[in-house]
Amino acid sequence: MCEIKERTENDEHIIELTIEGETVCSARTLGYGLLESITTDQHSRRKHYGTRLLQHIEEIARQNEVRVMKTTDIDSKDMAAVSFFRKIGYNLEPIENGRFLEGSKKLVVAEVKNPKDPKLLVLFYLLEFRDYGVKEKNFRASLTYIAKECKLSVWATSRILEKSRKEGLVERSFFQNVPPEEQFFQITRKGIKYLIQKDKHLQYSDF
Repeated sequence: MCEIKERTENDEHIIELTIEGETVCSARTLGYGLLESITTDQHSRRKHYGTRLLQHIEEIARQNEVRVMKTTDIDSKDMAAVSFFRKIGYNLEPIENGRFLEGSKKLVVAEVKNPKDPKLLVLFYLLEFRDYGVKEKNFRASLTYIAKECKLSVWATSRILEKSRKEGLVERSFFQNVPPEEQFFQITRKGIKYLIQKDKHLQYSDF
């Protein structure tokens, strides 16, 4: 059983992801917008626990209207850490003569929490994960995942995505450095502009 627990010590939030009661990944944040550290147990790596926990942390930040998530003191020689943050959309900049890196990622704080239009619901979901997509092993798995997260039927989600693809709002994207079956749906720039037209609270400069 997977569970995420949180506790507060002074101004720090300590968030832990546990499997069957055992902590496999933990993080510390200062307030809601600064990730101080995130670590995964050595025997639990390459299972996407770090990604899952960071997604949870980012969602908490969005709920508290944080528009930019930041992290700092990333060792530039730690290629695993550098790859992890870049893969999930963090922009890394050198500090202290390039020995360490500072990361930042713009978050979507949408005022339309539960849009009535299912099309907007799907596009908002893709917008939140635009930097690393909704990535699964194949088309059907990606479709099923999006439908589940948006609380829509697979049939309805499929029609929305196909129509949006024809309108140029969504595309199927492939990373060049992974096998072809590693496929996910990605919102396009045209799709972002479409959402901005629908939601006056979104600004193009945010993206």
